[in-house]
Amino acid sequence: MNVLYVEDNPIDANLTRHELRKSAPEINLDVVSTQHEALATLEKRPGYDLVLTDMRLPDGDGLAILTHIRGRSLPLPVVLITGHGDDETAVAGLKAGADDYIVKREGYLLHLPAVLETALQHYRTQAALRSRPIRVLYAEHHAAAIDLPFRYMAAHAPHIQLEKVYSGLEVLQRLAVRDRLQDYDVILMDYRLPGLSALEVLKELRQIRRSDVPVVLITGQGNEEPAVEALKLGATDYVIKHSGYLHKLPFVLENAFHRTQLSRKHAALAESEAKYRALVEQIPAVVYLGAPDGPGRILYISPQIELLSGFSAGQWTTDPELRTRQIHPADRVRVLSELAQTQTAGLPVVSEYRLVTKDGRSRWLRDEVVLVQDEAGTPIFIQGIMIDITDRKLAEEERVRLTTAMEQIAEGILITDTNWIIRYVNPAFEHMSGYKREEILGQHSRLFKSDIHHAAFYKNMGETLLKGEIWKSDFTSKRKDGTLYEVKATISPVRDSLGEIINFVLAERDVTYESMLERQLRQTQKMESIGTLAGGIAHDFNNILTGIIGFAELSFYEPSLESGLRRNLEQILIAGNRAKSLIQQILTFSRQGDQKIMPVQLEPIIKEVVKLLRASLPTTIEIRQNITVNSGMVMADPTQIHQVLMNLCTNAAHAMQGEGGVLNILLEDAQHRPDDKPQIPDLDPGHYMKLTVSDTGYGISRDILDRIFDPFFTTKKPGEGTGMGLAVVHGIIKSHHGAITVGSEPGSGTIFCVYLPRIEGISQSRPKPHSPLPKGNEVILFVDDEKPITELGRMLLERLGYHVMVTTNSLEALSFFQDASSAVHFDLVITDQTMPQMTGLRLAQEIIKLRPDFPVILFTGSNEEDFREKALALGVSEFLMKPLDLRNLAEAVRRAIDKGRIKQM
Repeated sequence: MNVLYVEDNPIDANLTRHELRKSAPEINLDVVSTQHEALATLEKRPGYDLVLTDMRLPDGDGLAILTHIRGRSLPLPVVLITGHGDDETAVAGLKAGADDYIVKREGYLLHLPAVLETALQHYRTQAALRSRPIRVLYAEHHAAAIDLPFRYMAAHAPHIQLEKVYSGLEVLQRLAVRDRLQDYDVILMDYRLPGLSALEVLKELRQIRRSDVPVVLITGQGNEEPAVEALKLGATDYVIKHSGYLHKLPFVLENAFHRTQLSRKHAALAESEAKYRALVEQIPAVVYLGAPDGPGRILYISPQIELLSGFSAGQWTTDPELRTRQIHPADRVRVLSELAQTQTAGLPVVSEYRLVTKDGRSRWLRDEVVLVQDEAGTPIFIQGIMIDITDRKLAEEERVRLTTAMEQIAEGILITDTNWIIRYVNPAFEHMSGYKREEILGQHSRLFKSDIHHAAFYKNMGETLLKGEIWKSDFTSKRKDGTLYEVKATISPVRDSLGEIINFVLAERDVTYESMLERQLRQTQKMESIGTLAGGIAHDFNNILTGIIGFAELSFYEPSLESGLRRNLEQILIAGNRAKSLIQQILTFSRQGDQKIMPVQLEPIIKEVVKLLRASLPTTIEIRQNITVNSGMVMADPTQIHQVLMNLCTNAAHAMQGEGGVLNILLEDAQHRPDDKPQIPDLDPGHYMKLTVSDTGYGISRDILDRIFDPFFTTKKPGEGTGMGLAVVHGIIKSHHGAITVGSEPGSGTIFCVYLPRIEGISQSRPKPHSPLPKGNEVILFVDDEKPITELGRMLLERLGYHVMVTTNSLEALSFFQDASSAVHFDLVITDQTMPQMTGLRLAQEIIKLRPDFPVILFTGSNEEDFREKALALGVSEFLMKPLDLRNLAEAVRRAIDKGRIKQM
């Protein structure tokens, strides 16, 4: 601060300079000793911030310097120094426009820096106020009296702008025409006005028009009573017209203006406060003001607190401990600590906690608190707003529970917006799809599209959901690694509070394994149904074939047969044997074929098949064999196992024709456990030999993979296959209590896995060489409901030397044994199973009841394992399959008769 210091006493000047250097080094003093020198300095050096002048000077006084500064309108605050007892002089200086004064007494220099700083701030404040012009409507009827204030204001208070009128009526007219608050800041009226007096004008303004425009009254010396009356009517101030009153007039006008402005601000503040209070008491939240010295003392709180807590606003403001008590004990320490941050650091705090209500319930609050301070940074009060967030908290808890449930459940959950952009997935979905959550979020759901389904499938899905309906279906999805998996899915639309669809929620369950089991079960059921049908057809066809082959064979061996007929019969027998082979395939498929089950080592069969294949396959196909075990054996028909392996290898070679490739044959030990994934249907847990045949051919498409074991289904060209190969393979494996699986992808080859139960510690038996046909001369009863078959049976048995009697009626056959007087004695009965009136097994049972241990041979066109075992258990001696083979028939007849004689001895 640069100060011009006017002091004629050098001792005082030096003391002042020395003291300020110590206590206020920022104040720089330039000292002059006379009025003349001071005024000259101000002319030459206008950059001072303040003038400090002693009242008594050798060539004048401080008032003269003050008058010069104010008369020249220099922008300088002035502080006067007076002696002890010169109070009147100080007052005169303040009236003349000084900003402050200080009395030269003991210790005054200690207070001088503060006085100078206060004066400077006061001057700047006043200067800011004077920067806005004050518009004054001046009513005076004497022209001579008007001119003097105009000239004085122009010279000493140019910010005060006077506009003259000559009567009280003109004042009211001006205010009626123009907006009184916008055009005039103060009304200055002489007490004596022609027509309407100043008091009458004042009454009109205050009582009729309700105007608050400030009014200053000018009255003559000795006429204070009208001035007092004017103050009672609402005048702002008055000034007495005496010598020097013009010097005081600017300050009176300024004071009237600023007092009114302040009053208006207070009124506006009161109005604003009333509106604020009305607003606060209408909003659903609780607004409060608290003392800055502690969290519990409430100065004001809106009435809504009673609805929230059960305690009235009055209880909250009169009981300092109520607020602290009502904070839930579990939250109290935390909340008080958070609120303390507002008091100590002035930081705004947002706290969420539970408030215990009067009836003991808990309500969740969001309490937003801020410390309000004045310009100096002193805390005034704490302002807060409490919002009941109980519903939100309950919703959040419900959301957390739902989220936790979705995170834990095994079903995959995916949520998208209406544009199918993914917004949420749960861990189960991550596991199913192979994607991490961060890889999925924000992506389009087409990421999982498998291209298996047609566009109409997705169109139906979208239309169903946009109608607000739930969509359910099974479909195929794609994992991150490109593999496909099947899901059972439900997609639900989610609506907002306005009923608009905002999300789709997909809940899906991976049913790949279940679908595979279901397909395999359907395949098994289908094969069993077809097998049953095939067995029935084979049975009927066997009856026909028995006659064809049997009579052709009997005719073929006639010595007198012409050579031409013999050649014809030879072709018939060739065709019949081909038909017999086809029937055997059908019976094998239906698991009704005759099997020669024995312990079999698979390694020699594999080597034999490889040797045969190598000679017939092109060199472009490489055969690799890997036999990891050499001691395991299975109970099987070696011919059928050879047929299985040849069929699988031939199909594999066919898939690689043209391009070539690798045929792999693998034999290994395998353990099938109850908890293995995936499970193999119809395969019991246990120890198995696993035979694998794989190729690198073109593979099998998914849409036909389920049909490859169907009879007569083939992808080969006409003439390349009958379609019975894999059906027969399936039947053979099932009849051996094993299982077969297949896996394939187009372009990636095919792999067949055959599982056969493994046995231990049984040596393989060797087949016996053929011996001459056994013959005899016993009496045999041959029973069949078809006459050609009975004739054939008679002729075959007679060729073996037996005496034969035939019948086509099972009841007639039984009557031979029921009639005690019958002259015919039979040594053996051979009967067909399927006959009207009485089956062959029932006939055998009845005969055995009459003649225990009597030999009976049962023959049939179907060879169901359970039926064979049942017949033998009921006493049937032998069980034969159609068409009848001469050697089998001869050996069975001899065994049955001989065993019957032994039992009867």
